[in-house]
Amino acid sequence: MSNLPAWLSNSKIQSLPVLIGLITIMGLMVLPVPPLLLDFLLALNITASVLVLLTAVYILRPLEFSSFPALLLVTTLFRLGLNVASTRLILLGAAEGSVEVGSIITTFGNFVVGGNAIVGIIVFLVLVIINFMVITKGAGRIAEVAARFTLDALPGKQMAVDAELAAGALTDAQAKVRRAEVQQEADFYGAMDGASKFVRGDAIAGLIITGINIVGGLLVGVTQGGVPFGEAFTNYTILTVGDGLVSQIPALLISTATGVVITRVASESDFGLEIGKQLLGTPRVLWAASAMVFLLGLIPGMPFLVFTAIAGLIGLLAHYASNQEPVVESPAEDQDSSAQRPETDLLKDMLHVEPLSLELGYALVGLVEDNGGSILLDRLVKMRRQFAETLGIVVPPIHIRDNLENDANQYKLLLRGIPIGTGTLMAGRLLAIDPGGAGSSLQGIPTKDPTFGLDALWIDSADQHRAEALGYTVVTLDTIIVTHISELLRSHAHELFGWPDLAERLDAARQESPKLVDDVLEKYTMAGMMSVMRKLLSERVSVKDFTQILEALASFKGDKNNHGAVMQEVRSLLARQISHTYMQEDGTIYAALLNRSLEDNLRRCLVHQNGEPVLACDLNTAQSLFAEIENAFGAFAAQNSEPLILAPPDLRSPLRDFLHQFFPNVDVICHREIVPNAQIVSVAQLGGSTPAMTAA
Repeated sequence: MSNLPAWLSNSKIQSLPVLIGLITIMGLMVLPVPPLLLDFLLALNITASVLVLLTAVYILRPLEFSSFPALLLVTTLFRLGLNVASTRLILLGAAEGSVEVGSIITTFGNFVVGGNAIVGIIVFLVLVIINFMVITKGAGRIAEVAARFTLDALPGKQMAVDAELAAGALTDAQAKVRRAEVQQEADFYGAMDGASKFVRGDAIAGLIITGINIVGGLLVGVTQGGVPFGEAFTNYTILTVGDGLVSQIPALLISTATGVVITRVASESDFGLEIGKQLLGTPRVLWAASAMVFLLGLIPGMPFLVFTAIAGLIGLLAHYASNQEPVVESPAEDQDSSAQRPETDLLKDMLHVEPLSLELGYALVGLVEDNGGSILLDRLVKMRRQFAETLGIVVPPIHIRDNLENDANQYKLLLRGIPIGTGTLMAGRLLAIDPGGAGSSLQGIPTKDPTFGLDALWIDSADQHRAEALGYTVVTLDTIIVTHISELLRSHAHELFGWPDLAERLDAARQESPKLVDDVLEKYTMAGMMSVMRKLLSERVSVKDFTQILEALASFKGDKNNHGAVMQEVRSLLARQISHTYMQEDGTIYAALLNRSLEDNLRRCLVHQNGEPVLACDLNTAQSLFAEIENAFGAFAAQNSEPLILAPPDLRSPLRDFLHQFFPNVDVICHREIVPNAQIVSVAQLGGSTPAMTAA
């Protein structure tokens, strides 16, 4: 007995009643049922309908009763099976001249309608009309409309979840649950639209079955049982009406439950409490209703005592509701209490720093509203997914807020509360960017592309096709913001990777290769590993293949404190990945090469700071090198390739660090990081006009 609760909680055991019920329904269709068993099943039908109605009343939202559509089908089949079983008993008894259909049907036929066949037929028809014309028809229409509007609203609800996820209001797990709830809601109302047809069909079937039973009982009783027509009409009609009432009353309860579930609005309290609060919660309405009922009682011929009693009861409810109204505090008291409580919360909020936040001027707030913000928010979500796919890091959700201190058309991206990029847009216009060589006859407001600094024009949407025909690249405001944010985050990716991220990566790698993780942790400190990861990200190298990075660290035989040598070992092992980043479809890598004299000059400029090589060049030398790099941008653009410099291994890292603050989009690699099957094509030779460099 001690194991009984555990046995009953087994999911397989809990599903047995449903299986037994379906088998019972099939048995009712084909097997004869004794009167006593029929009484039990009819009582079970009434009990189930009452249980369903009470459940519908006490749920807080429709999805709490998500099994209701399937339950409607089962209860409908159960009632039809009972109709078949009771019809069989009535007609077989009529043929034998003695009818025994159990106590419930007999009681409904004799007691409920007083043994009067005509009264029974009228009562039955009234119930059928109420069920068929009022409840089922209304519930079916509501289900149809609810299903249509729910399906129409599905994309908007899903985008709202993505928007909250992008804004940081939801975690990934919470967003997953919310998406499942949205989909489940659409499925529920779609299923209810179809299930309501079962209820309507059940009402029609009940009317037809009752008519068949009356006619069949008369024919069988008169022709085969030898019962006089009048007696047969009275007996079999009363039994048939009793059978119909036993079926229609549960059907009416189920139909009512259907209407309650479909019309239910998500709330924090059940149906009964909602009705009580909303219908009886306004004293003025109750006082007025009490007065009107009392005046009705004064009309000659009206039962004065009845109306007076009802008016008095409503008056008592009004008096009770008046005493229950909340006392409105004085403004001073309310201000004091509201000023004291949020102060601590405000201070705590000031201590919290959002990892990423986007501030919008008031003219740009419309980009994140429901009408037009879905595109921007959806693209921000896609951008986060792209970073996970390409760089192998999880970008924190971007918290979006308005800032009235900014210019109306200005936006700012903040990393841990510090601005890392800003731009100014023109609301209601498009940006036509000149990639080079575009026509000059386009009218617009001159500006610069905030992402790459290219010449551009603000144009009206009507001029979009003309601008594109002239060779301009036309982009929308959301495209500008997302592109700019993407480039900013790519440049600051190493700052987004923190200690929790490293610990999570190590835990995941330990599940697959525990020995490899242990070997690396014995050799390197967590700080050393973090330095490697952030250095890779600062050089725009993906850390998605964390296992390969660990293998490179484990296989390194040199001095682990020589960070430059460690980084070169890791990058060399990631050669296939690095080459793939810059390789064209035909296997070509376009790069700017250093001539021998420039390499020698750069080596002479090397100095060591904290054990690491650093380039220290005078201003004129640096400006000359920068000019050559800028001149090479056109050659890269012509090949549709990112700017890339190929340098010797000893110069790669110091040259990359030297150029990064001026050319963050220019990458530097060495020959060891290129796979053998790649074809290097030089688009520029750096050092031809660069003077000899000297150490600063």
